[in-house]
Amino acid sequence: MGPPNASGFPARARKLGRAGQALGRRVADRVTDRATHLALRAATPTWRESIPQRAWPRLGTRDHRAVPDVDDPASYFLPLAQPWRLGPVLRPDARNNAVLVLASDAKAPEIPAIGLPRLYVVVSVDGTRIPAPAPLPRGSRVLYAAQPDAGQYLALLNSCAAVWAPESADEQTFAPWILGSRLAGVPVRRVNRRTRLEPVHRYHDEPGYGGGLWGAERRRTRLSALRELDALQGGPGASLGYPSSDASGESRLQVRESRRILLAGHDLKFTHEIVAALESAGHQVLVDQWEGHNRHQTDRSRGLAAEVDVVWCEWALGNSVWFTRNLPATTRVVTRFHLQELTTSFPRHISFEGDRHMIFVGEHIRREANRHFGWARMKSSTITNAVKVPAQSVLGDPHKIGMVGVTPARKGLSTGLDVLEELRVIDPAYELHLKGHRPTDYAWFRERSTEQDYFQEQYRRIERSQLLRGAVHWDGYSADLDPWYAGIGIALSTSDFESFHFTLPDGAVRGAAPRSIAWPGSDLLYPQQWLEADASGVAESILSLRDPDNHAAAVAEADDYCRKRYGTDVVVEQFVRTLLGPTH
Repeated sequence: MGPPNASGFPARARKLGRAGQALGRRVADRVTDRATHLALRAATPTWRESIPQRAWPRLGTRDHRAVPDVDDPASYFLPLAQPWRLGPVLRPDARNNAVLVLASDAKAPEIPAIGLPRLYVVVSVDGTRIPAPAPLPRGSRVLYAAQPDAGQYLALLNSCAAVWAPESADEQTFAPWILGSRLAGVPVRRVNRRTRLEPVHRYHDEPGYGGGLWGAERRRTRLSALRELDALQGGPGASLGYPSSDASGESRLQVRESRRILLAGHDLKFTHEIVAALESAGHQVLVDQWEGHNRHQTDRSRGLAAEVDVVWCEWALGNSVWFTRNLPATTRVVTRFHLQELTTSFPRHISFEGDRHMIFVGEHIRREANRHFGWARMKSSTITNAVKVPAQSVLGDPHKIGMVGVTPARKGLSTGLDVLEELRVIDPAYELHLKGHRPTDYAWFRERSTEQDYFQEQYRRIERSQLLRGAVHWDGYSADLDPWYAGIGIALSTSDFESFHFTLPDGAVRGAAPRSIAWPGSDLLYPQQWLEADASGVAESILSLRDPDNHAAAVAEADDYCRKRYGTDVVVEQFVRTLLGPTH
C-alpha cells in the first residue's frame, strides 16, 4: 500500500483556514452584540431588545444621512426589489407580521388592542430612550432601533408590513418619517390604544418580483404619497426631478480624437443605435461576441482589448468581471447594467480599481444595485435606454391594447387579462394583442415548472372566460414593430418589475397611449398619469381614452414627453460622452 496522496492537503488546509476565520468573525459579532445589548439594558432597563448589528445587511451600502435631512425623498425611499429581512431576528412566519412603531419624547408607544401582530420594531425618531410598550399579548416581541439613519430605516421598511404612528404625534417631528414610509410603499396608520384595526396582512405573500415585496396596496401607497409631495413642490413630477428635455433633433457629437472601442457581451440588441452614432462620429467599434453570461474565447478577448482605447461591457455579467480584472487600471472599462444582473452573483466580483465606470439604465436600478452589492465608492451614472423615433407615426385604435413580451411570468400577463376582462364588461370592442415569442419558444421554459404552471393557467383562463375568448391575439415575433404598432392604440405594461420597459415609450412615439401598473421605479421614468396601482385603475384610465379627442391628446403628450427625454439623439449623446470619458 503506497503513501497517502497529499496533493489535496494545501487546498483542504486553506479551506479549513477560511472556515475558521469566518467562525471567528461570527463569534466576534455575537460578543459585540451581547455587550451592546447588556449596556443598553443597564442604561434603560425598559428596552426589551435592540436590533443586533449582525442583523443589518452586510452587503448593503449604509447611508448615514439622518432621515429628516434626506434630499430627494421620492427617489431615495424606493421600495427594495430584492427581498431583505432581519433574518432570524424577525423570524417571519404566518403568525408573525412585523409592524414598525414610531415613537418620541421618551414615551412608550401606544399599541392598539385589536389586530395585533406578534412583533413590533419601535423606532425612536428623536433618539430619546423609549420604554417598551405595555401591556402586550403573550408571545409578542419588541425590537428597538434608536434613530436609524436613512439606509437603516429603508431596510426596516422592507421588513415590516405597516407603520404605526401615534395619533397625537407632533407633525414636524414625525412628518419626514411618515413620508419616507409611504414613499417606500408601506401604509401608515395613526393609532392609539383604542384604535380598531384589521389584522396586518403579510405583503410578502403577494406575487411579485423579488419575493412579492410590491403588491397593489404598496403601489397605491407610494402613488398617493408622490401626488401629495408634488402638490407641495409645484405640480406633477416636481418631486421626481424628471430628466431635462432636449429636443434639438440633431447630434452635437464632435470628434476631437478618433477612438477605438471594444464592445463585449452576449446580447447586443440594445447597442445598435449607439454603435451607429460612434461610427458616424469617426470612431472604430470592434465586437467581442460572447457565447453566454460567462463563456468566451479568452485569447480573442485579450487580443482585441490590447488594440483599443475603451472597453464597453454590455450587461454587468461575466464579461464585466473578466475585463475589469484582467485589463490594466489605465484602460477605461465602462459597463452598462440593465436588470437581470440583480439576480446573479457576477456584479459582486466586478473590480472598480482604476478607470472603471458603471452606467445604469434607471435610477431605481442604480440604487438597488448599490444597496444589494455594497457599491459605496463606485463611479456611476444613470442613462436610460434610447428609443428609436420613427419618421412618422399612425394614431392607433384605442380599443386595441398591445403588450410586447409576456415571458417570463413577472411580465404580468395575468394582470393584463384582468384589465381586458374589466374593459369588456363595459365595452366588448376591446382586444388584447400580444407581441413576441410564446413561452414555449424559449429553451429555459422547459426547465422551470413554476413558469409552465403559470402559463398553462393563463391559457386555460383565456379559453374558459367568456370575456376573454376570442379577444386575446398572439401576434408572434418580428424584429420590426412599426407595422404592428400602427394598429395599437394603448401600449400596456403590467410587469412586477422592470428596468425601463420599451413598450411604454415605443408605443408613445408610434401612436399608442401608454398605461402601466406602477412597478417600482416606474414613477422615476414616466408621468404619474400613465401609472395605476392595480388592474381596475388601469382599466378605468383606458376607458377614459375611448373618446377619440382624449386619446389623440394623450398620445400627443406622451409622444412629446418621450421624444424629448428618451429619443435616440438625446440619449446616445449622453452615453457616448460617458463612454469615451471626461477628457474626450
